[in-house]
Amino acid sequence: MTDAEYLAHIESAIQQIKAHTAGMSQEAYEADSKTQRAVERNLQIVGDAAHKLSKGLREAQAQIPWDDVYAARNVVVHYYFGVNQKIVWDILQSDLEPLLKAVQGLLAPGSRDAE
Repeated sequence: MTDAEYLAHIESAIQQIKAHTAGMSQEAYEADSKTQRAVERNLQIVGDAAHKLSKGLREAQAQIPWDDVYAARNVVVHYYFGVNQKIVWDILQSDLEPLLKAVQGLLAPGSRDAE
């Protein structure tokens, strides 16, 4: 797969997270295990795809915290019953939108980094 394909997977997974949590309060999210599992699965996809990006792209886009993205994936995968949903909620509120905008910028026509 190419960097552009991995970036498209990241974009899609973030869009799915946003769709699953649209209009939800933190309390509603924390009470909804089905939504939590959907979010966790999509965070796993985001982390897996980020980890598979080429070293060149990750270095060229060092302002994006790729290691943190992958670390979040590892927590969701390896600590599935110990995942702190308050932390996940904070990630959803603070970190996803900047990552989405960065990925969309890389996918934009004319961007050379995703080639």
